Amino acid sequence: MSIALHPDHMTAAERLDEIAEILAAGAMRLLARKSTRLSADAGD
Repeated sequence: MSIALHPDHMTAAERLDEIAEILAAGAMRLLARKSTRLSADAGD
């Protein structure tokens, strides 16, 4: 994860990269949570 900067000091590409990192981290957490539930249901 990069060091947070005020958006006024970032280029549009840097802001999009930061948003992409946040969304990717959220998606990974969601998938991990679903995976854990599926394993519990299957008895693994």
